[in-house]
Amino acid sequence: YPISPRFALVRGREEGAKRTLESFSRLCNNETSMADVNLTYKKRVLTFFQQLKDFKTHPTLRKETLLGLIAGFIVAVLFYGFSFGWVQISSDLYTGHLAAAISKCFGYSSAIPLCNLIGRKKTLLSILAL
Repeated sequence: YPISPRFALVRGREEGAKRTLESFSRLCNNETSMADVNLTYKKRVLTFFQQLKDFKTHPTLRKETLLGLIAGFIVAVLFYGFSFGWVQISSDLYTGHLAAAISKCFGYSSAIPLCNLIGRKKTLLSILAL
């Protein structure tokens, strides 16, 4: 399974990046030789405040991140609130467990559409940020 050309370049493996690009070109029915191509990688280092400016310049990134944070917070509150507080929900042990099970089902079922909406990585990062 070929790795991404960028990943190979970051690790200093230019030949691996060329092999990957050649295999991609074969998949597209384009026999391109990478023997004469000089691949370079320019490292991009951003500070925290430079990364925050990306939210200002890219409104879609801002919207998806905020939606992920809000949805992740709601899921976490419902999931953990019911899971850890089942004794206070009801004096009956079984009713408390039933409420916790329902909240877990809601949490899992709402996390799946959230992953489909904004992606797994953004969903995970937004939930972990909370």
